[in-house]
Amino acid sequence: MGLSASFVLHAGPKEERGHPWPCSCEPEPRLGLTIPRLRGPDVKGLQEYLAGLGLSPGPIDGIYGPKTAAAVREFQRRQGLKPDGIVQATTWLALGRLGRRSGGPRPRRIEDPVVVIDVHLRMLFVLEDGREVASFPVALGKEGTPTPVGTYHISFEAAWGEGFGTRFLGLDVPWGIYGIHGTNKPWTIGGYESHGCIRMFNEDVERLSAMVDVGTPVHIIGDPFYGTAGLGPGERGAPVAFLQRRLKQLGFYRGRIDGDYGLATERAVMAFQKARGLPATGRVAWEEMRALRLGGMD
Repeated sequence: MGLSASFVLHAGPKEERGHPWPCSCEPEPRLGLTIPRLRGPDVKGLQEYLAGLGLSPGPIDGIYGPKTAAAVREFQRRQGLKPDGIVQATTWLALGRLGRRSGGPRPRRIEDPVVVIDVHLRMLFVLEDGREVASFPVALGKEGTPTPVGTYHISFEAAWGEGFGTRFLGLDVPWGIYGIHGTNKPWTIGGYESHGCIRMFNEDVERLSAMVDVGTPVHIIGDPFYGTAGLGPGERGAPVAFLQRRLKQLGFYRGRIDGDYGLATERAVMAFQKARGLPATGRVAWEEMRALRLGGMD
């Protein structure tokens, strides 16, 4: 497995309700029989998962109907829960606990571990002395909320419930709250489903947590400009951080690599445009990307 070039960034978690609150991931919805019927990808994923457990949720159509409610009640009975056919906190947690039983030897704390997450493979690798010692499937950010490519560090570890599964490993991304965490929606693993965080099966994130520590470097590799149509003032994220670094390499930018397209970045872009005979708009489009030799804007 080859590693691409990486960039070191820094930040910390925000506070909410007296605790470092992980990220802006969507809360798990309350699913049950309603009029009109609830529908959507969460319901469809639940139906597929229940069918895989040998239950009978009816058609896999993303509509929470009576057959799906009956399958949920049977699942709840098997788990010793109140069989009310409503998927809320306790049922979500039970679904997450059954996500995957990977087995294998008990994980051990690694001396100087490195974590590599490949956005295209949707896999997380743990390296020791440059050798792969573990790998796990993951779910990553959706097209509109991509997982930030770059190099970060684990900034804190916490045992979280709710939508974050059983563990949360916070990352020091400067422009937002991101982390590696478990999930109570195991059917999402292997896809692009999150708001930018890295989701793992609960058992897998617990194994990872036992192998790494605060300060462990995390390299997220992929094309930071994938799906980007342009960059301009007010935008934040990995593409802006990569733009800033390139402008700094060329001598046009002297600010922090913080992923924030502020006034200093805009002026650096304008200076670059003037030097290359381009209109000094302060915005980055295809022509600027080509001149800067940054990929992804085909």
